[in-house]
Amino acid sequence: MNSLVIVFESTHDAIAAKAALQSIKPIVLPTPREISSSCGIALMLDSSHLCFAEDSLRNNNIINYGIYKICEETKKQYIKIGSEHSE
Repeated sequence: MNSLVIVFESTHDAIAAKAALQSIKPIVLPTPREISSSCGIALMLDSSHLCFAEDSLRNNNIINYGIYKICEETKKQYIKIGSEHSE
C-alpha cells in the first residue's frame, strides 16, 4: 500500500477532514514533526484515494492542508505532493 499523510494548520480542520473522509476510513495519527509543527493531528490514507480526498476537502471548505507521500523504502521520508491554502 502506498500511503499519504495529510497535515493541517488546525485541529478543527483535522477533525472536519476526518468526518469528510469517513467513507475511506482515514487513520488518525500524530503529525510527523519532519512535516509540520502546526497541528498535532494528521490523517493517513491509501494513495489511491488522493483525488477523492482533495475533492472532499475542497467541497467541505477545508483549505489549509498539505499532502505528503510516504517514502516506501524508509517509511520516514515524506515528499510533498499537494497543498491548498486560503488567501
